[in-house]
Amino acid sequence: LFWIHSDKAEEVEPRTRSRANGHEAAFAAALAVYLLRQGYEPSQLAVLTPYAGQVELIGRELRAAKARGVAGASDVPVQSVFGFEGQEADVVVLSLVRSDGGGSLGPLQADRCAVVSLSRARQGLYVIGNATLFRGASRLWEDVAARLDQQRRAGSEQGAVGDWLALSATRSDTGRPALARSAADFEGVAGN
Repeated sequence: LFWIHSDKAEEVEPRTRSRANGHEAAFAAALAVYLLRQGYEPSQLAVLTPYAGQVELIGRELRAAKARGVAGASDVPVQSVFGFEGQEADVVVLSLVRSDGGGSLGPLQADRCAVVSLSRARQGLYVIGNATLFRGASRLWEDVAARLDQQRRAGSEQGAVGDWLALSATRSDTGRPALARSAADFEGVAGN
């Protein structure tokens, strides 16, 4: 489990009139493409979010990746949290969307939605969202973040909250370890 902190603004997706977060959508799709390029099959992955607007944006990003020649990109399941209830995937990318500064978590305020969101992954879970907002607005999300902080302090590589994600790859231009905090950071990663 890794929580990539992002405080980029949310918006309303015009077609669905639902909340969306363009930065998170692009990052989630780029992470899914990276995982495909690391050898995962589309059926092993799932990208989840509580909002139809975010499902739309992420789907658009993955279709664009397919148009750029990324095999399987548009086959990665992108669904609402409740649309995926009862299912699992080896690796789940969860986009939280909310980052409005008003303290509202929307559906993820409810423990049931949060638990469904956090329990769909068999092997790995990447959470993308405003850790500061979620920690301050919900006891359950605070507990998740605190446990990740505790694991990091103990030296575990099993979980953390951070502003960037360390990839198991190097930058092709510098040969340095690759770090990602935006979708653009996945470009130029050796092995892509």
